[in-house]
Amino acid sequence: MTNEVATFVEEKLAHPATGSAFGFHIVQGWNENKYHWFLQNILGYRPLKGKRPLIFGGVWHDSLEFIYKNAYDVPNGLEVCRALIDARRKEYELPEHADEDAERMPKMLLTWGNKWAIHDQETYNIIEVEEEHWVTLRNGAKFSFRADILVEDRENGAWYPMDHKTTGYSKDKMIQSVELQDQCTAYLLGLKRVYPEHADRIVGLIPDVAYNRGNVFDAVRGPAIIREKRRLITYEMELVGLIDDMAEKVAKFRSGNYPPWYLFPHNGKDDSYFGCDYSDICHSVLPEDPNVAPPEYYIDESVRNGDLEAAIAQWASAIAGKETTE
Repeated sequence: MTNEVATFVEEKLAHPATGSAFGFHIVQGWNENKYHWFLQNILGYRPLKGKRPLIFGGVWHDSLEFIYKNAYDVPNGLEVCRALIDARRKEYELPEHADEDAERMPKMLLTWGNKWAIHDQETYNIIEVEEEHWVTLRNGAKFSFRADILVEDRENGAWYPMDHKTTGYSKDKMIQSVELQDQCTAYLLGLKRVYPEHADRIVGLIPDVAYNRGNVFDAVRGPAIIREKRRLITYEMELVGLIDDMAEKVAKFRSGNYPPWYLFPHNGKDDSYFGCDYSDICHSVLPEDPNVAPPEYYIDESVRNGDLEAAIAQWASAIAGKETTE
């Protein structure tokens, strides 16, 4: 293992990849299942064991990040992949799943590298990789996002963020999912705000999908997904409304006058897809002591520091047109 690989792996294990701090993934979680959002972001519960798709996706993104940041070094990217899976074995609910992922993910990554690494190196200039940005919405609220990668087409100067996904079901369905959901919209809105002088060059988002089913491996990309200016405007309006709702309900919960089930209803449909970190306790009685976690969970003390709630309060203040005070 090279020093570059060892340093990168050590950094990723010390600071695991998460969604953007107070951005799309927070809003997405609120939309998908408010009760799970409450368990994660207000009570601070974290599972001792992770869900397999979430571990897999985290290692996949970390491996591609290394490859892009190190001159498309696929061989060492494979070493990063193997090292991270091995280091995260204890997070898997079933040891055999870790064994399976340790075998198939390097094959998926090599398939991706053989198809796209040289292509990207010859076609694009890299603008940024996994960079977190903060933007100010039109109402004054702060919102964060982090695109997987942003590239510039050397031939025509167009800029494209990419969204890296993996699937064992359907490549076409995964590309369609990226097109229909709003992670793409959030990236395009945010990047146009971060790079206003290049806003017209940010054309659309390219979905990048790695596939494995049985002995079949593939890596495909769909056409760039475009969001018209009107949709970016309406999406920003949606964000403002969602944040307003979030801030209001958190304030009501903190008042002590409302039970969490009244404010944060459970959505079982969220559990039925690829699993959720909180599906094991969503129908259970929770500990009365806020400093005690349910079995197989622990409390993330960083949540208890109030960073998210401070951001929500700032959101609420901005929405109300008030000045935020320390």
